[in-house]
Amino acid sequence: MDMAKVTLGGFQVCYRDKGKQHLPPPAPGGRLPVILIHGAAGGAHVWFDQLGILSRTRRTVAIDLPGHGCSKHFVSSTVTISDYAKNVLDLAAALGLDRVVLVGHSMGGAIALQAALTAPSRVAGLVLAATSHRLPVSDQVFDVIENHFESFGDLLAAFAFSDAADPDMVKLWTEPPLVATQSTVLADFRACDVFDVTDQLHGIRCPALVLHGDLDKMVTRAQVVALASKLQHGMLTEFSGVGHMLFQEAAEAATDAVERFVSQLDETEASQDVKQRGSE
Repeated sequence: MDMAKVTLGGFQVCYRDKGKQHLPPPAPGGRLPVILIHGAAGGAHVWFDQLGILSRTRRTVAIDLPGHGCSKHFVSSTVTISDYAKNVLDLAAALGLDRVVLVGHSMGGAIALQAALTAPSRVAGLVLAATSHRLPVSDQVFDVIENHFESFGDLLAAFAFSDAADPDMVKLWTEPPLVATQSTVLADFRACDVFDVTDQLHGIRCPALVLHGDLDKMVTRAQVVALASKLQHGMLTEFSGVGHMLFQEAAEAATDAVERFVSQLDETEASQDVKQRGSE
């Protein structure tokens, strides 16, 4: 799938963009656009299935965060979740997407949360998968990244996927060369490790769908339940027999859950738009 490119803040960001024919609200019959945000060490390519399915009904964009995929420019070794959230919001603005639904996986979920806190009027809803409001990282992960980076794929295979995952699928996502350098991956996990918006969650007023695989070895059920319960309009959907990479292990079911949720947001946005026009 071809990548598009845009210059944001003086450097180039790549993204995949499908479903442009679906007009976003407030156009009559419009559908809310979706931006897909990958996790640490990932890239837009991880959303292959979701781009194909979601773009049938709405504009769907998947970003390569700076330093990932073909977005080669690396911001700094001290990049933060807030920095990445700004990249996402800047991309939305550059594409003329005034109001969007953010779908984030793992670190991408943290970025989506931060974006909703930064620009609440621009975020109509959140899908937060395999993530939480705090994402502490184990010393083992840092040791592998810093001292044994050649075995990082083995670490992903062992912890990011459930033991029930198809071995061929696991190889597909863990054996090819990573789309991010060692310095970028290290910066990603450091950003996750210090991320904590526990005391700010009350400021997120948009609906949020929290997704969790019951065999996730990286983000515990307790973390996910805490996130859903602390959000004003949070709802939790769990998948049985699925690990951290739930959009790969349960691609159809997880994507269907996203589509149903965003379709409900379409109806809410349309209703609010009618009320607003009636009061003018």
